[in-house]
Amino acid sequence: MKNFFFLITGFFLLTLASCSKDEITPTDASTSAAKSVTDTSKVTKTTITQANLLSAISTYLTANYAGYTFVNAYSETVNGVIKAYDVNITLNSVPYHLVFSSTGTFTSVNSFGKKANKTSQTITTVAQADLLTAIKTYLTTNYAGYTFVNAYSKTKDSTLTGYSVNITYNSVSYHVTFDAAGAFVSAGTRKTKTAKTNVPVAQADLLATISTYLTTNYAGYTFVNAYSEATNGVITNYDVNITLNAVTYHVVFDATGTFVSVGIKTAKTTSSHVAVAQADLLATIKTYLTTKYSGYTFVSAYSKATSGVITNYVVTITSSSVSYQVVFDAAGTFVSVTTKKRK
Repeated sequence: MKNFFFLITGFFLLTLASCSKDEITPTDASTSAAKSVTDTSKVTKTTITQANLLSAISTYLTANYAGYTFVNAYSETVNGVIKAYDVNITLNSVPYHLVFSSTGTFTSVNSFGKKANKTSQTITTVAQADLLTAIKTYLTTNYAGYTFVNAYSKTKDSTLTGYSVNITYNSVSYHVTFDAAGAFVSAGTRKTKTAKTNVPVAQADLLATISTYLTTNYAGYTFVNAYSEATNGVITNYDVNITLNAVTYHVVFDATGTFVSVGIKTAKTTSSHVAVAQADLLATIKTYLTTKYSGYTFVSAYSKATSGVITNYVVTITSSSVSYQVVFDAAGTFVSVTTKKRK
C-alpha cells in the first residue's frame, strides 16, 4: 500500500511539470515571430545613378528643371518592395529634393536639409531663361507677346515654396505666382506709379493756337510764365500766367492748345507801417489836429500801407492830459479817434 502511494505521487508531479513546459513554449515562439516581422519592416535605401533613373523621372526633371545638376538619388524599399524614389538636384544654386512614386510619378518637391528652429524666408532673383518650363509655357499661352520684367523664387526654412513673375501685357502690369513645381497659383494686376512733370515753356515756344487765343482775348497782355504738364512723359496740358490791367490770369489749355479754363490769381497781401515825422504829416491832418485839439502835444505817427499802397495814417497825441489815437485815410481825411489810457 505504501508503494502504491509513492507511485501515485510521482505520477502527479510528472504531470504538473509537463503542463508547465507546455505553457512556456508558445510564449517564446510568439516573441520570436514578432521580432522577425519587425526586422523585415525596415526601410532600405539604395543609391541609384543618374543613368539608371526611371525614364519617367528623367523626363520630368528635364521638362521642369531644364539645365539642372544631378546630385544623387536613391530608392526606398520596404520588405523588398520599392515604395518611392528620392532625387536631389540643384538649379540656379537652389537645391531641390524631389520625391517620385515607385512608377516614377512626381509626388512632391522641396529643398533638402534640416528645418531651422526659426522661420526664415529667402528671395532669389531668377532670370527669364532660368524659369521652369512649366512657367514659361503658362505665360506664353495666357499672355502671348508679354514683356518680362523680373522674377524670383521664394524659400522658407530652406524649402522652396514658389515663384513670382512680374510681366507687362497690353500696357497692364501683372504679378503671377506659381508653386515650387511651376504650377499656376494666382495672378493680379499691379498699379503703375504715375510720374508727373512740369517743364517751363518760353513765350516764343507756345503753340500757335495758344498765342492766338491770348492775343485775341487779352489784347496787350504781359506774359509772366508758362509750363507744360506731362504724365508718364505725355503732355496733358499747358498752363500760362499773364497780367492785364494789373490783374493776373492763369489760363489752361489742353495738349493741342485748345482753351480749357481761366482763373484770376490773387496776389499775396503785405502790410507795413512806416514812421512819419510831425513835420511830414499831410496838411489836412495838421489842420484837423490844430482845430480839434488846440495846443495838443505830438507823440508819434505812422502810415499803414498794403502791398506798397498807403491806406491810412495813425497819429498819437495828448491833449488836456488825455492820450488820443487819431486815424486818417490816405488823403488825410478824418476816420476815427480813440482815447488811450496813460500808464
